[in-house]
Amino acid sequence: MLIVHADVFAKPGNGDEIAAIAQALITATQAEEGCHFYNLLRDTTDANHFKFVEGWESRDALSAHVKTDHFKEIFPKITELSEKPADVKSYEVN
Repeated sequence: MLIVHADVFAKPGNGDEIAAIAQALITATQAEEGCHFYNLLRDTTDANHFKFVEGWESRDALSAHVKTDHFKEIFPKITELSEKPADVKSYEVN
């Protein structure tokens, strides 16, 4: 299994908009084959800091995810509302 953490930092004032548009991405992604979980967390001390926490069956499943229409449509919108590119890290579970 592959675990992914993607930190997103909203530009000031854009946090609620990121949270709202991310819901469609979350719903569609959770239905993907190979997705064990896909959630968005919001920092309790910094409302502009978000973390996508994802669990994937394999690297192939994650690769397929970033090629989906919903990811290609929604994630660029999140990026536009962010201060900087997402900081993405992946971890293998043994």
